[in-house]
Amino acid sequence: MELPHVGAAGRISRIEDVDHQGKPVPTAMRHTLIPVPNSRDYLVLASSTPNVDLADQFYEVFDAIAESFRFEDPAGTSGAADPAAEAAGGGSMGEADKGK
Repeated sequence: MELPHVGAAGRISRIEDVDHQGKPVPTAMRHTLIPVPNSRDYLVLASSTPNVDLADQFYEVFDAIAESFRFEDPAGTSGAADPAAEAAGGGSMGEADKGK
């Protein structure tokens, strides 16, 4: 999948029984794997709901949360996937905003 502020990311969706006080509870899960810029690491955004009948609707909510994710580096740039946007000033903070 493509995340607007990050670029390519992975996604895993499944229904899994989760143990709750010794009782299995069917749970809809979605994990979004987001590559960390300038690293070999990934951030895993884990979302779940026991409302498996509404899994598709919850997956839409989970995706909206993932799509809002962005990285910011100490220099104040957004970590956008598009280097041309960065070079053009997209996502960069002005001098007055740095350090806030």
